[in-house]
Amino acid sequence: RVSPKPGNFSVKPATHTIIGKDELRAMVKHSPPDMKILDARSLEEYLGKEVSGIPRPGHIPSAIHLSWNGFLNTNATVKDLTAIKAALEDKGLEPDRDIVCYCTGGVRSSWLYFVLKLAGFQKVRNYPGSWWEWSRDFACPVEKDFQGLQKMLGIEAPARPS
Repeated sequence: RVSPKPGNFSVKPATHTIIGKDELRAMVKHSPPDMKILDARSLEEYLGKEVSGIPRPGHIPSAIHLSWNGFLNTNATVKDLTAIKAALEDKGLEPDRDIVCYCTGGVRSSWLYFVLKLAGFQKVRNYPGSWWEWSRDFACPVEKDFQGLQKMLGIEAPARPS
């Protein structure tokens, strides 16, 4: 039986791995061409499906939908690295670009952060406040795609009067 001896250590947050709301809002406003924002939520959430407890549906402007679970095999193992890199390339993502991941509360986006790091992306940050925080601040812009959501859900748009 092993009995470890007590030790002393200090925890230091790795602040270079996260981004806050104010910094992200400023980046969205100025739209730097070398930065990509990834939304790790479901496609329905991204398009604008109403979710209980969330004041505004939609996504951060310019965000690319990249569902967190798209990198898992059916048996819940991580897909082959070649397949992951191909999927990221298909979304127009390059390993040397700045990338910000978000979801609803920073959990699904932290998985996406991990996948990107696994694929060799170096400049990745997670937004821990995510949609939970962003949707509550009406100074933060929001985009929706109700036509895309209706199409996905199989809802026909109402006919326009002639």
